[in-house]
Amino acid sequence: MKPDRKQEAQRWLRQAEYQLASAQYLLSGGYYAMACFHSQQNVEVALKALRYLRGDRYVLGHAVTELFDNLVADYPELVPHRQQAIKLDRYYIPTRYPDAIPGGVPAEGYDAREAAEAVSVALDITLLAKRLIEGA
Repeated sequence: MKPDRKQEAQRWLRQAEYQLASAQYLLSGGYYAMACFHSQQNVEVALKALRYLRGDRYVLGHAVTELFDNLVADYPELVPHRQQAIKLDRYYIPTRYPDAIPGGVPAEGYDAREAAEAVSVALDITLLAKRLIEGA
């Protein structure tokens, strides 16, 4: 038996909350590249939770920008967060692979300010997704 839309959205939201906690922990430990990456992952999963809440059956892809653009008509509350959230897409690959940073490694390419901003955006979007899911 398939779970209903709200149950599936809640399941995805639980994972998003775990990823947010991971990003916060990594930020506090000085692992800035990984905090940025987990913030992107968090927002990706939180937005996928909203897609499942809406009734989408298969949600593929990893681009926060595409997920956002697909959702704003149904969830206009997301619009004020779009500009900040789409910046997270640049953390999907370069935070993990040395060939993304010429002459360096991702672990050395990100700072506390950048990671704190990414985590803050992730927190805002996760809380919004949670409100929308709980209110459904």
